[in-house]
Amino acid sequence: MNYLHRDSRQFTHYLTDEKSVSPLFSNLKCIEYDEGRDYLYIGTHKQGFFCFDITARKVVYHTEKMGKSLSKIILRGDSLYILSGDGLYVKDLKQETMGYLYPSIRETHRARLFFNRFQRLYLDCPA
Repeated sequence: MNYLHRDSRQFTHYLTDEKSVSPLFSNLKCIEYDEGRDYLYIGTHKQGFFCFDITARKVVYHTEKMGKSLSKIILRGDSLYILSGDGLYVKDLKQETMGYLYPSIRETHRARLFFNRFQRLYLDCPA
């Protein structure tokens, strides 16, 4: 992963860890920025979910429990909504708990996950 420092116009390249030469992931599908925590939540194709701490410059969380392929991540307050091929999940960032909201969705690339103007969560799955 590369990070552009806007002031200096320099890039910093982040690897899995200090000893590794492999990248964090090779196929990014979705990303969400948490300004309060200065985290990036990253969904990949076939490599699961990553949480990258920008300040510490390292991955602080990685899992494939929600499936290996994620197609959408939405942050609302302290809740992170994650759409994957295995279903729809919500992660409570304060309590560090994960909940399962909806069963397996076959074609997540066609499914839409969004909040309306009343802050109601909608999942639109084409037939």
